[in-house]
Formats: sequence, C-alpha cells, structure tokens
Amino acid sequence: MFLWLFPYGLGGFSHEMHKYKLSDAEHKRHLLMYRDKRFQKDPHFPLIAFNHEQIKDSTKAGFILTKQSF
Repeated sequence: MFLWLFPYGLGGFSHEMHKYKLSDAEHKRHLLMYRDKRFQKDPHFPLIAFNHEQIKDSTKAGFILTKQSF
C-alpha cells in the first residue's frame, strides 16, 4: 500500500526491519513530520492512517470483550 510513499515496500506500518522500535502512533507522527512533506501532501495517507488506528483499536477491544468471563 502507498507504493509512491514507501519505495520498494520498505518503511510501512509495523515493518520488522525498522532500526528503532516505535509505536504505531509515534511512527505515523514521524512520517507526517518527514522533511519532504510527501506524507502531508498525500490526500489519502491521513485517512488511511486514522482508519488503520480505528481498526486496530476495535479489534483489540473486541478481543478483550470475548476473553472476559461472565
């Protein structure tokens, strides 16, 4: 996804080859502050990044809810 933003498929969210371990929120913040502003100028990146966060949170909440014993 975002081949024009992540050349050769490197650097996406939760990529295992990152030099430093960042949380997803810190990584998205870092990408939005990138020096050439390609992530800020892309019309779809903020929407997809926010959608990614919502899906992750709802999946985690659903998993916790199903693990609760009543």
